[in-house]
Amino acid sequence: MVYLLPVVVLFFMNLILSKSNFRYSKIIILFFSVTFIFISSLRYRIGTDWEPYYEFFHLPSYKLMLEHYFEPLYKLLAIIVKLLFNNYYAFLFVIGSFFLVETYTVNKIALETMKPRGYSSTILLLAIYMFRFADYMGGQRQALAVALCMVSLMFRLKNKTFASIIVWILAILFHYSASIFIIPMIIYGMIEERGRRIFEINPLVISLFLIVFFSISYWIINNSLVLNRNIPVISSILMKMVVYQGKRGTLGIIDYSFRDPLLVSERILFNLLFIIIGKNFYRKNRFGKFLLATYSFSTLYYIFFMFTARVIAGRGIAYFRFSDVLLLSTLPEALRSRLRKSDYNSLLATKLFEFLIITYIVARFVVVVLWANRIFYLPYKSILQ
Repeated sequence: MVYLLPVVVLFFMNLILSKSNFRYSKIIILFFSVTFIFISSLRYRIGTDWEPYYEFFHLPSYKLMLEHYFEPLYKLLAIIVKLLFNNYYAFLFVIGSFFLVETYTVNKIALETMKPRGYSSTILLLAIYMFRFADYMGGQRQALAVALCMVSLMFRLKNKTFASIIVWILAILFHYSASIFIIPMIIYGMIEERGRRIFEINPLVISLFLIVFFSISYWIINNSLVLNRNIPVISSILMKMVVYQGKRGTLGIIDYSFRDPLLVSERILFNLLFIIIGKNFYRKNRFGKFLLATYSFSTLYYIFFMFTARVIAGRGIAYFRFSDVLLLSTLPEALRSRLRKSDYNSLLATKLFEFLIITYIVARFVVVVLWANRIFYLPYKSILQ
């Protein structure tokens, strides 16, 4: 299948290039990303949101495009590409190129925050592909927003706060859902630099924050009609998200009553796995504690919204996926840190564990992303057909 081509390219590039030399990581990232960029660009009527974006790009006048409800920077980008090329596939290529930006940025974050060889680059790239596939194959505005949020995070980790805020604002202007990225930023500010504790503040304050956050969210969801009457501009997006519930396009294809509990269970199990295996490993530095805290919060977020407003869960979790990617990529090393590093058996166990994670990612991508959403992605049709 064509969607597995980037996976094949990744494995092939790993075979012909030395893993021990980080100079080759950029080459691997480039070939891996460009393969997917072409796949996402050379498609016709394929993807979750193909119709609205296709129709928007082909509006008969730029005035109508500017008056559209899409976010301002997305509209501006579409108009610029239309002026230059007047070709929708060129626009898809521009959108897809942000996958390279996102992949490179997340890999750079891993390189600068983890020890050399402290993470699996193969797991990292496969996890990015699995978790970000749907946005680049459909949700274009959010794909751009998440990519820019990763750049914002990179600047924040370098203590370039002003640059981080500017890039984050740009992300919001591509998709308003990027405003939720303020939560990871707040969490990072709460992380203790030294010591064994994760947060600098009292756990009771954190618990109070969680209670208030989810209580307000629940009230907003259940009073969206009241808000729509009194504050129509602010609540219009909330209304769409609450009513839509993520089922319109897949109704009759995906059994959400069966799928959602599985996805929630998966997240809980991995949360426990990260804590049990990597508790001491991730507490060695501020960034490791940040990943563990962000993943734990996003698990609560995902469980809460999955059964109250599913689209909020699906769209919001995209801004926390960096923690999924980086934790999965460092999990084999976390396991090895619990074993005797010089022991051959521990090295063998680590490699076997890495192989199991890679197998899980590929299998999950095929089953959960491709097969479950086959109405959007199968069969693949390119503009060359």
